[in-house]
Amino acid sequence: MLPLLNVVALAAMAVLMALLPLTAAAEVPWMPDAIVGRWLIASKDAVIDIHPVEGPAGSEYHGSIAWLLDKTYDRKDGPALNGKPLLDHRNPDPALRKRPLIGLTMLKGLHFDGRDHWLDGRVYSCNDGRTYRVQVSLADRDHLNLRGYFGLPIFGMTSVWTRVQQLPMP
Repeated sequence: MLPLLNVVALAAMAVLMALLPLTAAAEVPWMPDAIVGRWLIASKDAVIDIHPVEGPAGSEYHGSIAWLLDKTYDRKDGPALNGKPLLDHRNPDPALRKRPLIGLTMLKGLHFDGRDHWLDGRVYSCNDGRTYRVQVSLADRDHLNLRGYFGLPIFGMTSVWTRVQQLPMP
């Protein structure tokens, strides 16, 4: 017969062994595809559809503009543009300035780090025609933190996006 202290120690070890899978799961809160879906950006004037693609370095995530609050130019943009679809007119490459914004891939190259971040991506801002480095994390299942930056993440801004199940009505 084992002394009582050994029985308690064995029971404690059994409990710890049973909890190990739970602690391992807590260290990896997200699966790689957790960011897949439609996201309403912080300004609430666009929805970005994030989807997986096979890239040169394996699986990565891209995002395309799926919906815009304002899909066309209006009167203030002049009679030549009034009613026409919004274009990527601030792109530094003149050959790309005639691309429609709807469907434009503006988020590229994100790779899941195996834990809780999607890194090494680029985000294109059609507001200023610039491309920024980007990293993404999830605050929870329905809130995505996108940090665009130059150089180091400390020199950037974070935008909170909200998951949507369907595109907003026009």
